[in-house]
Amino acid sequence: MLQIAAINDSSSSACPFLDPAVHLYFITNGSTLQLEQTVFLGHRSLRRRDFRWTEGIRGLCYCLLSYKATGNGLIGHRGSQAAALDSAVTKGLGLVRIFGGNPARYFERVNSGLKDPHAPVHITPLVPAEQVKLFVDGIEVAAKDEIDVVALRISGSPAPASPALSAPLATSKLAFGDRVEYISNVNFSFDHFFSLIESIKADRGPSYPVKIRMIALDMECAWPRFKYDIFSNPILSDISLDVLMLSPFTEGAKQWSPSMLACSRLQYADALSFFSAYRANGHERNMGLEIRGYRGMPVLHGCSINDMYYFLALTSFQEGALGGGDTPYLILGPHTDKNFRDGMVKCFSSWFSHLWRNGEQLVQYPSQDLPCLGL
Repeated sequence: MLQIAAINDSSSSACPFLDPAVHLYFITNGSTLQLEQTVFLGHRSLRRRDFRWTEGIRGLCYCLLSYKATGNGLIGHRGSQAAALDSAVTKGLGLVRIFGGNPARYFERVNSGLKDPHAPVHITPLVPAEQVKLFVDGIEVAAKDEIDVVALRISGSPAPASPALSAPLATSKLAFGDRVEYISNVNFSFDHFFSLIESIKADRGPSYPVKIRMIALDMECAWPRFKYDIFSNPILSDISLDVLMLSPFTEGAKQWSPSMLACSRLQYADALSFFSAYRANGHERNMGLEIRGYRGMPVLHGCSINDMYYFLALTSFQEGALGGGDTPYLILGPHTDKNFRDGMVKCFSSWFSHLWRNGEQLVQYPSQDLPCLGL
């Protein structure tokens, strides 16, 4: 049984909770992971095993785990876990039975309903992160890497045919060992990505340079995270990013992914606008970013940190349109199986070098603004 509990000191005036405990109970049954029962503010679900593993329910689990591990809730655009949870909170969608009433009063939501289509939705529980408690088989799990493992297992268990949660947690820590690790959810991929950057800075010092290379698709998830988590974070410095994205001028993309092209244009325009204001505010923290565009059909996407850690995924066609955000992201580090790692790194690096060499410059900071060509 997996139990997630958010514990609140009811005497705290900072939180609206009336009851000190929130519990979500999961069971493993053969090869399935199932939400069995919930208790929230003293409200216990009337029936057991009556919750479908919907995107809203999954988003709720991700939100609590992310909040416990990083102190952050979820952030994302349309189609993300954040948007799924936000929609479920707004419409109920089974969450009323979990919360015993309107769930909206227990979350802080920014840009709910994606009222501004250019900005992501943020959704955060209204409870201090340190008061979130996580238990696996009755044992409290507090270490971040072990919480990450729980998140990975949830992400790998989308339906009744999902893997069992039977392996001992201690043997499955999220580490760059001899197994190939992966993350199914793009939001958690970025959570791990930024956690690695923070770890490098903590170990080597705040001025230690971090170089990020990325082959992005339309930057629907990447650009908001760069904007808010890197360039809007006053603590970070000495980070440079070389990013490739689908060029917003790729007319041919209308044939194989018109939605990707439309999103690419939105992110490109937002990046130009952001850095125009960013320069005007005089930000000087030795940060740099260059975005170049490619016009071919992307096959591989992902990123590297200091040519040491890699997050890589493939694209696929869904209902005739190219996409890639919901394919698993492989995690490769210094201790990943050498033959596998070397082959994947060669694939990523050669594609990146080719596309970068032939790409068209779209955005560059801290150089002068490029003109916003007509889209």
